[in-house]
Amino acid sequence: MSAPEPWETKTCPECGAQLSARAEYCWLCRKPLKAAVAGHAVTPIKVFSVFWLTLAIVAVVFVAAAIAFFTTCIGGFFVGMAVSGSMGRSGEESLGWGFMAGISLGVIAALVVALFCARYLVSRARRTPQP
Repeated sequence: MSAPEPWETKTCPECGAQLSARAEYCWLCRKPLKAAVAGHAVTPIKVFSVFWLTLAIVAVVFVAAAIAFFTTCIGGFFVGMAVSGSMGRSGEESLGWGFMAGISLGVIAALVVALFCARYLVSRARRTPQP
């Protein structure tokens, strides 16, 4: 059985409104439409495995983002100090610029790494066959 085409319509049994063939709720009366539910029953083992898979993805993303954050912070700190020192700033002011550059670059790197890791791991988890 194929999925309904977007141009196909059906009528709400409650109020008679025209609906898309893919609609699950009526846009007018907000009543759920009765439809055959296809799928498998959710077992406790499946819920448990999804929980641990999600926890593992979060842990991997956290570790990758933390590594990116700290390595970029260290590099950004020294670059910020060097740039600030070359501009003739004093030692304390140079440290401030180093900290600001390091933390800013570290946060950006951590966010980028977290985004890419999460997208990759989630897409990979979706591709694994379900029993």
